[in-house]
Amino acid sequence: MFFSRFKISALALTVSMIFGAAVTTSCAAETPAAGFYGIISNPFVQLDHEFTDNLRLSVELVPEFGGDPARDSFQIEIAGNNVRVTGNTRAATLFGTDRVAEMLSQQSGKLADGIFADQAGLRVRAQHLVMRNASLPDMKALIDKARRARMNTLMLYIADDVQLLAAGIRPLPNAMTRDDFRAVIEYAKASGMNVVPHLPLLTKQHRFFKGTAPELMYNQATYDPRNKETVRRVFAHLEEIIDLAQPTDINIGHDEVEGAFPRIARAKWTAAQRKKWPAADEDMLPPELFLDSVRELHAFLAERGIRTWMWGDMLIAYEEFPDMVRRNMHGNHGYAALRTKLPKDIVICDWHYWDSAAFPTAKAFADAGHQVLGATRERTDNISGFSRYVAGMGERGSESKGLGMIATLWNLQNQADPALVDDVIARSGRAFWSPDSATR
Repeated sequence: MFFSRFKISALALTVSMIFGAAVTTSCAAETPAAGFYGIISNPFVQLDHEFTDNLRLSVELVPEFGGDPARDSFQIEIAGNNVRVTGNTRAATLFGTDRVAEMLSQQSGKLADGIFADQAGLRVRAQHLVMRNASLPDMKALIDKARRARMNTLMLYIADDVQLLAAGIRPLPNAMTRDDFRAVIEYAKASGMNVVPHLPLLTKQHRFFKGTAPELMYNQATYDPRNKETVRRVFAHLEEIIDLAQPTDINIGHDEVEGAFPRIARAKWTAAQRKKWPAADEDMLPPELFLDSVRELHAFLAERGIRTWMWGDMLIAYEEFPDMVRRNMHGNHGYAALRTKLPKDIVICDWHYWDSAAFPTAKAFADAGHQVLGATRERTDNISGFSRYVAGMGERGSESKGLGMIATLWNLQNQADPALVDDVIARSGRAFWSPDSATR
């Protein structure tokens, strides 16, 4: 396998950030399994066999390594002052160098000779981040934390937080520039992550069409997917995101059509919730229009070689799963019947933030032919329980459908508690990498 100068330089930069030292790289371009190599000079490292000012680290990408190309795998070989990291993916090579840095810190700079190997329990380990009120340095710092937690996917929620040119939104005064947004994307990809834009399409239009084109709305929360001008603007918005991010996957949203709770409980909604969900005297979007919207967006993305992701709450009803927390399931009024009618290659993001043991909705999506990603928030029992459930889907006849997990932060990211954010990322990463173990 051959690699571009950009990829080699990006890995060198990342390894340099990890070790705080200069890195030089070369690529054995004539070798079929050519990889990354680097030499790191670090005067602060003391090895167990001698004191030296030169730690030699080689980093190699070998796709065949580990036996399972769908799971990030790495190996660390330590012999004297030579440390060799081998990984089967770009992300895995970085996880290996991160682990070397951890070992140096934990062992006071002394590295014992030996071979250490590790492999991910879940194929996709995604960190979901919002762009709102975030600067480029903020996003890079969060990406670094996600990489150290061994996340290999970054899902970016993009509403009015970026100064896009398309007519779909009115950006916030402090919205990130296009150049900075592109820099976030490039930084995440250089960190070994698949970047998945998450767009609030169809629903939650308080930060999308409602502010710029109320005539395109079906109700105050949902745009009208029958309107040709609506569709034109949505496609223009998608084209711009695709041009900037060059993604292989996009999450099209389509969650909470009725709201996050049944409208019978509207009296309990906060003022902010009333803005983003349908008003009490408004009709909610009929299921058939929801299905038409999904199919149209799926076809648009498929033509461009992009896989569709979407939230799954509108496709599951609480009557079907009475033992699960009701507020996560919104497939009422005939919506749950759509579960078997969607294109089968859509990845369903099945979010449950308060359950802790069984997650039969994930199996229901798998039985309907979809790959599934579980999504969690800050609760430890929720994170560990859902991770174990998805990892064990093979025992339920759905092994290939249990794709992985998503760690969400949502409003936690903008609260003045960075320690909690760091903790959620770290705990989620440990559970996603080793679902059957509390620590890695």
